Amino acid sequence: MRQAIEWFQGWSIATKQFVFLFLVTAVLFFSLATLNLREAEALYRDQVIHDSEVLLTRTADLIESYLDNVNNVLLMLSSNQELFAEGNETQSVQTLRNYAKSNSSLIGALYLIRSDGKVYSNQQAFYDIMGHPHLQQLTELARANTSLISVSGLYNSPLAGPTVAYTKAIVNERNEYLGAAVLEINLNLLYTRIAPLLINSHQTFVMLTKTGQPVYLPGTQDDMLLFQRAVYPPQLTGEFMTRVSDLPFGVSHIQGAKDQLVTLKSAYNRLGWSVVLFIEESYFYQAAQKLHKNFSSAGIVWLLTLLFCTYMMSRYFTSPIRTLVQKMDHLRDFSTTFALSTARKDEIGRLYGSYKAMINRIHFLIKEVKEVEERKKETELKMLQSQIAPHFIYNTLACVSSLAKLNKQQEVVQTIKSLVGLLSFSFDRISSVVRLKDELEMLRMYVQIQNVRSGDKIGYVELCDPEIVSCPILKLTLQPIVENAIFHGLARRKTAGVVTLRAFMRGDQVNIYIHDNGMGMTPEAVRRLLQESPSQRVASRFTSIGLKNVNERIQLHYGERFGLKIRSTPEIGTTVRISIPHRAEIS
Repeated sequence: MRQAIEWFQGWSIATKQFVFLFLVTAVLFFSLATLNLREAEALYRDQVIHDSEVLLTRTADLIESYLDNVNNVLLMLSSNQELFAEGNETQSVQTLRNYAKSNSSLIGALYLIRSDGKVYSNQQAFYDIMGHPHLQQLTELARANTSLISVSGLYNSPLAGPTVAYTKAIVNERNEYLGAAVLEINLNLLYTRIAPLLINSHQTFVMLTKTGQPVYLPGTQDDMLLFQRAVYPPQLTGEFMTRVSDLPFGVSHIQGAKDQLVTLKSAYNRLGWSVVLFIEESYFYQAAQKLHKNFSSAGIVWLLTLLFCTYMMSRYFTSPIRTLVQKMDHLRDFSTTFALSTARKDEIGRLYGSYKAMINRIHFLIKEVKEVEERKKETELKMLQSQIAPHFIYNTLACVSSLAKLNKQQEVVQTIKSLVGLLSFSFDRISSVVRLKDELEMLRMYVQIQNVRSGDKIGYVELCDPEIVSCPILKLTLQPIVENAIFHGLARRKTAGVVTLRAFMRGDQVNIYIHDNGMGMTPEAVRRLLQESPSQRVASRFTSIGLKNVNERIQLHYGERFGLKIRSTPEIGTTVRISIPHRAEIS
């Protein structure tokens, strides 16, 4: 994740702007396109379901109309009581045939059952041969309710095949039972009229009773539903029939043989039947393929247009910024200038103007800084030269005078030589940087003079790695530290003390340790020492340069990594570490 963020941050502004504009606009477009497509699919789906509901309603109306016609035929037949009279057999059979012929789309078979058990049918010859095992039950059904038309359950008739019978008892004016009229519905013709309305390549239907018994099933060639194979007549699997029977009225879903199916279940009609319409779920997506194709074509054209417009927009806004970046990348030396102009009046134009003004200001400041640095170097040298304390020279000369009175010529010569060397080292050198061996030589002369003044109470030991004696070092870096060791450490001792200097190289830096076995200092005294100002210095010292000044000069020239480190223990002594880079160039 972190690498991906770093990789993204390395992109140019033009690339980021292009990718951002393109992605945001593309996501917005495709989100809207997908939403519209889904809404169009849902609208199409709702429309198909609505049309199917309308079709299912019309089918139910067709069945109701069919049953009304059946009811009317039976009523007209039962109103002709002469057909039940003795000796009218021929007329009765002919009348039944006429009714069956004129209503062939409704009637599967017609029967008149007289009270004496005599049966007349429109297919009398077939009836005489095949008989009818259900007529006794139908007669009892009619006699159970003589005032109304009764409807039987679904059964298989020898003359009409799968059917449902309408039956009505016939009585005379004296309410004497004459017989019963039975009309078996021609279900096959009914299915033939319904099937074209409800069956096509993507939908089919079944008709069920309230108990879940199938009234009509499509053929096994319909692979949408789950059929029992190798069973005749075709039957749906028991599990599938149970799930279909349990479906609620209206729209729901069920898993078919190959696909999810959308189901529409009608309410029960007067026969207690319900029509269940099945529509393949995939049909809605197939019908929406044209919408997908149109959206895809429009999306490709729009995507190409978006790429071009986004690229041109990014180029227009970022081209002057890239030009400015190229100019800035070529800027290596502020001493040279380059032409930078633009005719734009917007924020980018103002950025060009501000950058040009900034460059001019930088050139002016660089020139001013260089002049200040030159003056600083001159002032620093003069400051070092002027920091030689007059009392130090006066006291040293007084010591020389005392030595002369005591006829110690050799000590006088050596002291004067050391004093001259110190003064020459301070005044005659132009550069503020010297070699380490020159600084050490100056330090020996200083210690010699301090021994003359203190009566040889100061010992000095010098251990220096020969490889670093030519290393450059700031002038008067070591002397203030040794002077501090003498005045703060050794001067308060009643016995002689020793100052030890060790210098060696570690890695890329030179470490110089100055240790005295004087009285030592507390941490608070060390802190005050690093904050000591020139006005607090002892007048008789060689210079007024304090340890704070030495530390700041080192860090100013070499960086905060270098400088002084002080460690002191009361009654034991003090150690100061000076760290500088090896053979570093002074700025």
